[in-house]
Amino acid sequence: MWGNRGTPLPNVPGYTWAFEQQRHGYSKRSVWNSDQSMMYLDRHYPNLWLDGETYEVLFTRNKPGSYLRWSHTEPNIMYHTGKSGNCHIGSWDVVTDISTELIDLKEYTSCSFGEGEGNFTTDGDKAAIYGKRISAGTYVIFVVDVVNKTKGPDIELDGIDLDNCTMSPRGTYIVIGHNSDRLTVLNANDGTEVWSENEYGLPSHFDVQIDQDSNEVVVGVAKSAPHNGLVIKRNLSDGTTTALTKSGYASHTSGRNLR
Repeated sequence: MWGNRGTPLPNVPGYTWAFEQQRHGYSKRSVWNSDQSMMYLDRHYPNLWLDGETYEVLFTRNKPGSYLRWSHTEPNIMYHTGKSGNCHIGSWDVVTDISTELIDLKEYTSCSFGEGEGNFTTDGDKAAIYGKRISAGTYVIFVVDVVNKTKGPDIELDGIDLDNCTMSPRGTYIVIGHNSDRLTVLNANDGTEVWSENEYGLPSHFDVQIDQDSNEVVVGVAKSAPHNGLVIKRNLSDGTTTALTKSGYASHTSGRNLR
């Protein structure tokens, strides 16, 4: 049940509604948990967890780390990247408020799920982590597996000015947005380049999905010819481009509703 700004928050003593209208923080982050019994609002202070059907406030929590992501299989679990100076991948039960370290990343700093825009594979096992290797002072990408509690080898960025990155749904590729809205696709197993796009925004504001032909694709808004202003998809295996709209369109694209 929503309340007016300044009125008391139910189940959260000492706090009031911060805004007249509530919204989720970002389209690439799933708001619902795996069975849709809860929602997470990260743009309200304090952050709120709501009943997924009635939208009533359940509780607020002091987060154990940064860059929260819902588990794809366990309704009460969120994953996080640890706090500054103590990088790790942790599993957090938001109901019991108990956090467990899964993968030690103390050799790194500034760790994130793809600079805050990355997501787990569809099976919920793997994610691409962007972090700074303390010993060399350089930024790298590596893959973590929260089920097996393992970390893959560092992938050197070789001059790429990374804006964001994410795993593809099946974990085959890592998709990187970089250098003023350019795109590079890497093989997730060995970090080798599959293809790279030097033109601006082909696509921009993207997310990764599986299309109707069962291909892993990146979908977003084109900002260069020949599809400028249209929503396009590109096959991650070879970069093949298909326009999905016939007229102008400009917004963020999300595949987070897919399971």
